[in-house]
Parts: sequence; structure tokens; C-alpha cells
Amino acid sequence: MKPEDIPEIVDRTAKEEVSDRLLYIDPTTGEKIVYKHEIPFYKYQTQIIFANNSKLNPKSIEDYIALGGYRALTKALFEMTPEEVLAEVDRADLRGRGGGGFPAGRKWKTCRKAPGEPKYVIVNCDEGDPGAYMDRGLMEENPHSVLEGLIIGAYAIGSHQGFVYVRQEYPLAVENLEIALKQAEEYGFLGEDILGSGFNFKVTIHRGAGAFVSGESSALMTAIEGKVGEPRPKYIRTASQGNLGKAFQPQ
Repeated sequence: MKPEDIPEIVDRTAKEEVSDRLLYIDPTTGEKIVYKHEIPFYKYQTQIIFANNSKLNPKSIEDYIALGGYRALTKALFEMTPEEVLAEVDRADLRGRGGGGFPAGRKWKTCRKAPGEPKYVIVNCDEGDPGAYMDRGLMEENPHSVLEGLIIGAYAIGSHQGFVYVRQEYPLAVENLEIALKQAEEYGFLGEDILGSGFNFKVTIHRGAGAFVSGESSALMTAIEGKVGEPRPKYIRTASQGNLGKAFQPQ
């Protein structure tokens, strides 16, 4: 589609008609397809994480709330203990998307049990693989979903400070996240005494310098500390001694 097609699309939509010439054409069969879910590439996919991306304006917290946003956070804060949240994550068998598939519940528990305060939660939005835009797609199109998960994770492990490490090459992700943070604070989902629950949590955005290796968790934390982003020895787990030498939980 091109900008000059917009008047036709608006006119046809108002008349409940379809612009036939703009329909997707299956390259194999030559068939014109009306709905996205009928396109062979998407037909057998079940979108979960990206399911709401096309249904909201990433700069609107009202859109996110209308789709059920921040209900999970409200439930966690007022109906569940941190231990119950951890148990729920365990039952859901939530796993990391980085390739290893490590159980998130086990990571969260390790961090909660780690000695010492304070604890930190960090969103790793530093994907350096060519053509990999999983993090970017979510941060640009649905930043509140990332933020809500971050706050729930912080509540579960007992953290009051979060960081979002995002690549410098993703300016739109940073822009939308900054807007989301401001809106969340205005609505009481972030900051001091969240929703009157007594739980406090703040988030800082850290822009990466484009180093591929900083996607590795310990290198990422070294970069947040203002040092060269280099990996640390693996005999000390980041959940026990991570950012600034404190317990850390990756999102």
C-alpha cells in the first residue's frame, strides 16, 4: 500500500467494502486473501506475546488498559504474595526466549533467596543478531506489556529498582518506553506506593553503545555500571551477584 491509497481504503471501509486491488496475493496459488489469519505464513501461528501489537497505539496507556493491561499487576499486588507469584510462574512453565529455554520461575526464586539488598531487575533489550527484532517489536509496539511484567517480576523478587537496557539503534523503542514510563507514573502503576499497595518501584532506561556482546547478561550489567561491556566469569551466577554486585533478575 501507498499513501495515495488511503482515501480509497477509507471510502471503501465506510461502505463496508473491500478494495480488491489491494488484497494480498498468495504467490503460490495466485489467490487473493482478505484476512491476515488466512495468509499461509500466519495461518498456523498462534501469537501470544505480539497478539495485541496491532490492536493498540503504543503511545496510549488507555489502549493498553482497555485490552486488560495492568490487571495482572493489580492482582499480584493485592491478591497474591510474592511467593504465590513465583509459584504461578513455575506452574505456567514460563521460559526464557533467548534460546536456552531456562525456567523463569527458577531464576526468580534464586534471586529472591539471594542474600543482600538491594536487588535489581533488568530488561535485556539488546538483541544483536542480524534480523532479530523480537525485543524491538515489543518495545516499539507494546511497551506497557514489558513494563507491567517488569513490575510484577520486581514485586516477586523484592526489588525496588529496575533498568531497561536498550540498543542505541532503537530510537523509537526508547521514545515509546519513555512515554510509557511517564504515563505509568501518572496512573499510579509506577513509583512510590503503587496503587496504594505500599510497594515502591522505579525504572531507569540505559542506552547501549551498540556492542553485540552486551546482550550477554553479565556484560550488560557491566555496561550499566559505566564500564566496558565485557562478560564476567560464570562461576558466580548473576541472580546472586549481578548489577553493582547485587542480586539481579533478567526479564
